[in-house]
Amino acid sequence: MTRNKLDNETISIILGAEPRYETKSKYIMAKVRERNVNNTDHRRYIIDLLHLENYVLNGSHGFPSAMNFKRMQSGYEEEYLALLKEFKPEVYQEKLEERAKEIEDYKKSRLEIDKERKKSIEELTLFWKKCGGRVEFLGSDQGYQTKSRYIIDRLKERNINNYDDRQYIKDLLKIEKCVLNGVGGFASAMLFGNLRSKYEKEYYAIVKELNSEMYRRELKERAKEIKRQKETKLESQKQEKKDLEELTEFWKKCSGEVE
Repeated sequence: MTRNKLDNETISIILGAEPRYETKSKYIMAKVRERNVNNTDHRRYIIDLLHLENYVLNGSHGFPSAMNFKRMQSGYEEEYLALLKEFKPEVYQEKLEERAKEIEDYKKSRLEIDKERKKSIEELTLFWKKCGGRVEFLGSDQGYQTKSRYIIDRLKERNINNYDDRQYIKDLLKIEKCVLNGVGGFASAMLFGNLRSKYEKEYYAIVKELNSEMYRRELKERAKEIKRQKETKLESQKQEKKDLEELTEFWKKCSGEVE
């Protein structure tokens, strides 16, 4: 690929003439020159940086905008700090101090986490022993009652000494509780939604076993979602083509010819 060597002042003038892709950031202009317009991930990355710059300079307005800004801070932490350093050095320093405090707080909390984990292992060890082929004892262990044969079978396949296996069973028990008793409040609903996505296969198995009416509703909703995705696929392809054309022009203005 052949590219014209443009100085930052010239690039700034060119970018300023593009209303949709204005940028004041030398950091972003450097990132543009490192990318290829024909690469979908590269295009998405630059678009996200331009949005992030706008948030840094102008703030977010409204709940959806604030949520997106928060997501981008986490997803592009290095880039976010670089833009803060470039445009708002005072805020950049505050963020560094906040990060240092978070690290210190994390170290202080390790002892409490270790204590809680030890207690959890002791409780789950007792649970495992009671499930080892003697499922009649399941209901007597306070805090770990289950009505699901599916969960019992999964438990017997796991190893009590493996942390991931223990977490897996605990998550299935949380799913079962929500399936049987519903969710109570926003935080509980968010947790349930995350577990449904993470353990989709297990979720449907537990619902089918314990709540047949809910299972039928889930199948209907899933069928509707598949239909909706098919209907929007063509529109997404059109938008992708339009974005590619616009970004191709942007790349040409920033760094010369495009492959």
